[in-house]
Amino acid sequence: MYQEKPEMDKVANACATKHSGMYCVTVSVDTVDFMQPVEVGELVSMNARINYVGRSSMVVSIKVISENVKARHVKPTNTCYFTMVAKDDDGKPAEVPEFILETDEKVRRFI
Repeated sequence: MYQEKPEMDKVANACATKHSGMYCVTVSVDTVDFMQPVEVGELVSMNARINYVGRSSMVVSIKVISENVKARHVKPTNTCYFTMVAKDDDGKPAEVPEFILETDEKVRRFI
């Protein structure tokens, strides 16, 4: 039976695939705790970025933001972390490009 991937998983996959240039799979997801509810009718945005890169794995953070367009109110709702692994054409873990730490913010997130 085919099941649709949850949206956060799709966003994490797109981010990891863009960094690695390869097919990626989800290995783990940290706890997803909501800080504030997403109300019916609000627009939801997800911002993903690479936080850490190992040999074949990447940690992707996702920040979810909800917007009430009528009230023009934007609020963060949750943050979560996905561990993704790049796969080669044979389905084995593949080495990914290194993560260039060019800002203090990237260094902080990497640590």
